[in-house]
Amino acid sequence: EDHDIQEINHFNCLGKKYHWDSNYQGPAGKADAGEISKLIDQLISDLGQRNNTEIINILLENVYVNGRSLSMATRILVNRLFGKYGLVIIDPDTIELKSQFKELIKQEIFQQTSLNAINQTINSFPKDFEVQANPREINFFYFSKEGRNRIEKHDDFWKVINTNISFKQKELIDEIDHHPEKFSPNVLLRPLFQEMILPNIAYIGGPAELAYWLELKKLFSCYAIPYPMILHRNSFLMLDHQAVSRMIEFGIEDSNLFDGKEKTINSWIEKIETGNFFQTANLELENVFSAIEKEMALADPTLSNSVKAELQRTKKGINHLEEKWTRAVKRRNEISINQISKIYNQIFPEGEFQERHDSLWSYMVRYGIEILDNWLENSNPFNDELTILREKPKTE
Repeated sequence: EDHDIQEINHFNCLGKKYHWDSNYQGPAGKADAGEISKLIDQLISDLGQRNNTEIINILLENVYVNGRSLSMATRILVNRLFGKYGLVIIDPDTIELKSQFKELIKQEIFQQTSLNAINQTINSFPKDFEVQANPREINFFYFSKEGRNRIEKHDDFWKVINTNISFKQKELIDEIDHHPEKFSPNVLLRPLFQEMILPNIAYIGGPAELAYWLELKKLFSCYAIPYPMILHRNSFLMLDHQAVSRMIEFGIEDSNLFDGKEKTINSWIEKIETGNFFQTANLELENVFSAIEKEMALADPTLSNSVKAELQRTKKGINHLEEKWTRAVKRRNEISINQISKIYNQIFPEGEFQERHDSLWSYMVRYGIEILDNWLENSNPFNDELTILREKPKTE
């Protein structure tokens, strides 16, 4: 039901970005899936004769067709991918399910329960907690021909913004009773809706999702809806055999992968060239200047500041020389440095962490649909650490 087309209108596969150009402005799930068919054709064409192109083609065949909603197309694809594991997919955007939500819709619109409950929770958080979503006075949208728009109260009537639609209180109550499907919860009330219609033992999500779920504990209590266990989703990093071999060759440990490319390169340079030469030089310099300062102070205590200032200027000069030395060494070891860079380009393609950049198809074309089994086998809902999956290095 969300306006999240901008979040889902593109994907990356094998270094290429595929973008769905659409002027559609309504709820994403109601978009015509047929608009995506040309994008899928382009993907299959680009994959060419690779080993697993055919299985990807079969998975995507007749999914994104004209007249079918994006919501339905997504359910079909997800079922093809994961149905064998046991899967329940529910589209809550139906009158049957929204009818269960009627009384909550009324209470939210007329009593604004969530505004107070969520703000109380937010105010209890540490000051450095990053709030993901702040509640509004009314946290519902209304569906009409003009799209999905927020509801706001103005004096003694309720207006659907960006439209000519407005309701008196009795009219709005009647609309909720007879057309609950026209009311759509925002990001903060959607969790209540989903837990009301399909209670969960646990909710598994990413960092941002968990952050806004944490805002809702008191609100769940207000409505006597069971609040599920909150678990962070598993996070994977895929390293091909080339990256694995390069890590071994350059002595890069898992713990170094998030130090940053430049720090890793500089550490390797220090290791192969002169160790901590410049660090040692700076220590020796401090010892020399300390001795000078003592002698100068015997003659005149006010000269200590001059010695300290000269030390800082000298250190600055040495740091400048170290930068020149590092650039020269990098030029001499350009091939090796490029190899290290390729490791980081795999982990952070285009500067974005791999799992937030690469699509499923990037791995399916390389490993086949069996990669899903591999990920499942390595999944543990109680593991909150990054899981690194490595290809075995190829032997000669």
